Amino acid sequence: MNLNLSICNIILSILFLTACSDGKGQEEINLEPTKVKIENEIFDFGIIKQNSSVSTEFIIENIGPEPLIIRSAKAGCGCTVPEWPKDEIAVGEKAKIKVTFNSGKRKGQINKNVTLVTNAIPSVQVLKITGTVVP
Repeated sequence: MNLNLSICNIILSILFLTACSDGKGQEEINLEPTKVKIENEIFDFGIIKQNSSVSTEFIIENIGPEPLIIRSAKAGCGCTVPEWPKDEIAVGEKAKIKVTFNSGKRKGQINKNVTLVTNAIPSVQVLKITGTVVP
């Protein structure tokens, strides 16, 4: 009795698998990596005074075959704050990444980075802001 039940289960499994593998409705796998294009990866804010802020927007474009996902955007310190889209960026679409720098008590030449981690190849992109803070 158990042998007959096992044989029935095997036959049903084979029928189910062959019925589901007719080739219709299968998604095509795209092996080409997602790519990004960043307009002006460096922003020079020029001269600003201490205890002031300056913001800029970097434009990122999805030039790959799949939706672009920005997994994170991190600055090297708390004086630089990035804001980025949390939703996918469709193929051919552009998005803005806003970066705000607060000079605080700093003075002199400033070089700050914002590191983006995405699903693109390469997965890490670096945005830079530079300038000079004066008293």
